[in-house]
Amino acid sequence: MIEMSIKKLVQYGRTTGLIEAEDEIYARNQIMEVLKMSEYEEPGGITDEISLEDTLNALNDYAAEQGILENNSVVYRDLFDTRLMNCLMPRPSEVVKKFHPGGRNGLFLQIESGLQLHPPLPCLQGLKVDHEDRVRGP
Repeated sequence: MIEMSIKKLVQYGRTTGLIEAEDEIYARNQIMEVLKMSEYEEPGGITDEISLEDTLNALNDYAAEQGILENNSVVYRDLFDTRLMNCLMPRPSEVVKKFHPGGRNGLFLQIESGLQLHPPLPCLQGLKVDHEDRVRGP
């Protein structure tokens, strides 16, 4: 049952911290879209350990059987894996917020306000960033 493989992939995302509980339905819907599925029947609980490789193989096999894969080759299966894993990845804005709480512009403001990059980058000496994120020479 393909639904169990979808559930396992979503649970893998939760277990590894790729997604939060609030993201589960969204991630599942994204996976269903990649698999061209319009209906989902919630399977029972996951009783065995989740193997990412086995789960992706099952999803690739389903895609091949349904004619979703252009070609059932190693290259196309790898590309399809990437599309499936993308369903668990945060959006770029979320990554920026996590690593730069002030946002991209907050990072520039910190550099301009006198904080030093360690180690200092010689290529940045004398450069300033204006309010439109353009780099200006000395």
